[in-house]
Amino acid sequence: MKTKTLLGHTAVSNCKPYSLVIRFSKTDIAKHVIIFFEITLYTLFCLSGYMSNAQVLYGTSIQGGSLGGGTITKFQSSNNTLIAKVNFENNGQNSQYTQFVQTPNGKLYCVTSDGGSKGYGIIFSFDPVSSVYAKLKDFNNTDGARPRGKLVLASDGKLYGTTFLGGTNDYGVIFSWDPSSSSYTKLIDFNGTNGRGPSSLIPASDGKLYGVTINGGSNNKGVVFSFDPASSTYTKLKDFAGPEGSGPVGGLIQASNGQLYGMTNSGGSSNNGAIFSFDPSLSSYTKLKDFDGTNGKNPSDRVIQASDGKLYGMTTGGGSSNNGVIFSFDLSTLAYSKLKDFDGSASGSSPNGSLIQASDGKLYGLTNSGGARFRGVMFSFNISSSTFTKLIDFNELNGSYPNGTLFQASDGKLYGLTPGSVGFGIVFSFSLSTSTLTVLHEFAENDNGLFAYGSLIKASDGKLYGMTGYGGSNGVGVIFSFDPVSSMYNKLKDLDLAGGSSPHGSLMQASDGKLYGMTYRGGSNDLGVIFSFDLSTSIYTKLKDFNSPDGAFPFGSLIQAADGKLYGMTSSGGTSGGVIFSFDPSSLTYTKLYNFTSTDGYQPNGTLIQATDGKLYGITHSGGNNFYG
Repeated sequence: MKTKTLLGHTAVSNCKPYSLVIRFSKTDIAKHVIIFFEITLYTLFCLSGYMSNAQVLYGTSIQGGSLGGGTITKFQSSNNTLIAKVNFENNGQNSQYTQFVQTPNGKLYCVTSDGGSKGYGIIFSFDPVSSVYAKLKDFNNTDGARPRGKLVLASDGKLYGTTFLGGTNDYGVIFSWDPSSSSYTKLIDFNGTNGRGPSSLIPASDGKLYGVTINGGSNNKGVVFSFDPASSTYTKLKDFAGPEGSGPVGGLIQASNGQLYGMTNSGGSSNNGAIFSFDPSLSSYTKLKDFDGTNGKNPSDRVIQASDGKLYGMTTGGGSSNNGVIFSFDLSTLAYSKLKDFDGSASGSSPNGSLIQASDGKLYGLTNSGGARFRGVMFSFNISSSTFTKLIDFNELNGSYPNGTLFQASDGKLYGLTPGSVGFGIVFSFSLSTSTLTVLHEFAENDNGLFAYGSLIKASDGKLYGMTGYGGSNGVGVIFSFDPVSSMYNKLKDLDLAGGSSPHGSLMQASDGKLYGMTYRGGSNDLGVIFSFDLSTSIYTKLKDFNSPDGAFPFGSLIQAADGKLYGMTSSGGTSGGVIFSFDPSSLTYTKLYNFTSTDGYQPNGTLIQATDGKLYGITHSGGNNFYG
C-alpha cells in the first residue's frame, strides 16, 4: 500500500490527544485514512460540543465504503463507533484488453483491470435488456489482481478467467466465477516457473482450457499451458524461447482443424513477434510466420478464424506508417497477406484488441488511438471486397482509447468498453442497422466526487470542507461541504481541466474568510493551479497556473503564516525536484523561494507547518544523504 503523508497542524482547543485503536472494514474506511496531526498523536479532525464529554472525529478515505470510492467518516469516542456518513462511488474502471461474454441467462459478463473497493479490478454483469449494471466481485490482490482478457463459459456452466497480477506470488491466477451461486474460486497461483502474467483462456474440444502467459517459464519468455476444470489440473506444455517467438499475448484460438493458434509480441527472426500453431494432441509447436515490421509488428491480442477459413488479426505497430496493420493468414497455403495499413488520424492507429466477425460477415475492431480526436476509432472490414470503413471516432464523451475487443450479443448489437472518457471508462453498444453508438454505463460515475485524498477542514461557518481527486461532472474532482449537524453533503464546485483538476491536498481558510487550495493537474499548463473559493458567493477563482520553472504538480496543501502570506510546495518543477513558494492573497503575487536539490531533499509530497519559532518545517519524499527524504 502506498502511503500518502500529509503534514498539517490544526489547533482545536477542546480536543485532547489520545490513542485510537480502530479496526477498519471496507464498509467503514478501506485505504488511506487521511488524518490531521494533533500534538504528537495521529487523530481525525475533532469537533467538540456536539456531544457532552465526548469527542466526534471526522475524516476521509480515498477508497472503501459501501460504494468503493472512499468515504466521509465519523468516529464517536463515547462508544468507539465508526460510521461512513457519505459514500463515494467506485464501481470499476479501466477495462484493458478485455471482452464481454454472454451466458444463457442473457447477461453479459466482463472484468475491469482497475477500480473496485480495493483498486485491483472487478467482475461485473450488464443486462442488455434492462440496462442494469451489477458489480459482482472486487479483486483484492490475494485472490488475483488486474484481470485481463475475456471470461470464458465452460461446459460446467462456470465462467473462467485469469488475472495478470496478484495471487500468492503476484504473478497472476486462474479463477472461476459461478453465476448461479455468485461464488468466486481461485484455482491456480502462477509462480514464475509455470508461467507469469496470463491472458485469456479458451475452452478446447477436449474439455480443457488452454492459455498462454507473457512471461515466466524456463526462459522467462512465456508458456503455453492447459487447465482441466474437471480435475483442477494445470499443465505447462511449452516454454517459449526467443527465435521461435517470445511473449505470447492475447490467448489462443482453436481452429476448425483442431490446432491452437496464437501470436507472440516479440521474438522471431526480427524480434517483432510471430504467428504460431500448437497441436494439443502431440504437444508440438510450430512457428508459422515472422513479423518483420513492413508486414506489421508487435501484436497485442489473438487471431480469429473467419467464415472463409482464414485467420485474421492485427498488429499494434509496423506497416507503411508504423501504426499497425490488418492481416490474413491462409491455413491451407500458409500465405500471409497484409490487408490494411492504419494511417493514424484518418483510419486510427495502434489496435490493441482483436477482430470479431459479426453476423453480417464483416470484421469489426477498435484502435487505441488515431482518428479525428486521436482517441481511437471503431471500424469494419469487409473480407469479400477488402473494404475498410471507419464507423466511429471516439471522443471525450463517447469513450477514449479502447484497448479491448468488441462482442456481438444475441440482440445483434456490438458491445465494448473503453478505459477512458469523462471519468474512468464506459460500456457502450453499437447498432449495426443504424450505425449508432450508445453509452450504456460510465465507470466510477459519481457526480458527487470520488477519492478524497486530502483532509477535511472546519470553516468559520461550522461546516466541514474538502475536495475529491476524481469524480464530479467532469471526472476530475469536486469541492464539497459537509454539515456535521444535519449530515448534509453539498457539492459546491465541479473542477475542470482548464481551471484546475485532481487535487491531492486539502483546503485551508485564510484570514479573509476564503478557502484556498491547489490542484495536482489542470490549468493552462496541466501542471496544477492555486485557487480560491469564496464561501459567501460560491465563486471559484484560479489564481496561479503552475509552470515548470515556478514549480509543478503540488501534492500537499497551503498554510497561512504569521505574515499573512500563503506558503506551499510543489513535488516537481523548479531547477530540480520541486520548490517552496509564497503567495500573497492581497496582491496575488507568487514568489518562488527555494529550489529543492537532491542533496537537501526533493519531491515534497506534504504540507509545511509553522512552528512556535516562526520557521516553516516540512519533509521531502526523496533526496538527502540516503536518498529517502
